[in-house]
Amino acid sequence: MAVYGLTGGIASGKSCVSRRLAELGAIIIDADKISHEIMRFDRGAVSAVRKAFGDGVIAPHGDIDRRALGALVFADKSKLELLNSIMHPLITDAVLSELAKAKKSGAIVIVDAPLLIQTGLDKHTDGVIVVYADVENRVKRIIKRDNISDARARERIASQESDDFLLSHASFALENNGSLDELIKKTDGLYALLMEKAVNNDE
Repeated sequence: MAVYGLTGGIASGKSCVSRRLAELGAIIIDADKISHEIMRFDRGAVSAVRKAFGDGVIAPHGDIDRRALGALVFADKSKLELLNSIMHPLITDAVLSELAKAKKSGAIVIVDAPLLIQTGLDKHTDGVIVVYADVENRVKRIIKRDNISDARARERIASQESDDFLLSHASFALENNGSLDELIKKTDGLYALLMEKAVNNDE
C-alpha cells in the first residue's frame, strides 16, 4: 500500500485525474467532498462561518451558501485566509481519519486536496502528484464550467498558489493543456508506475 497526494489549481484537470485513478482501482480521499460535508452537517462549522461572514452566506435552509461564500472570499484574500483558518483543521482531521482506515486496504490511496501542500497533508503521503495547465486554458475552462466573467475566472486563479509553487513540491507532474483523452493516457501511465513501485517496495 502507498499513499500519494494529488493537487492542482482550479480547472487544472485534477478532478479528471482523480476520477480516472478511482476507475483504475485507487482509493480516493476527497478533501473537497469532506469540506462540503462539513459545511452541510457540522453545525459548529456553520456557526463559525456565520459569525465570521454574516447571515448573507447562510442559505434559507440553514446550510452554508457555498456560492455566496465563494464570491466573498475569492475577492478578498484576508477573508479567504479567515475561512481557511476555520475549515482547515476540521478537514485535516477528517482526512487523516479516512486515511487511517484506507491504509488497511492494501490499495493505492490518493489524498485529493487542492490545498495539500498548504495544509501539510503532503507530509502524510509517499509522494505528490501535481496536475497543471496554462492559465489561459484554465480561464477558458472556468468560464465554460461556471458561466462567469473572464475577470472573475482570473480572480479565482489568482487567489490560489501558482503552478510553480505546486510543481516545486511535485514527485510526479501531469501537464494538461491537451485533450481529455491525452490526460487519461497520462493518468493510466502514472497509475501503472505507482503500482510497479508499490509491488517493488513489497518485495
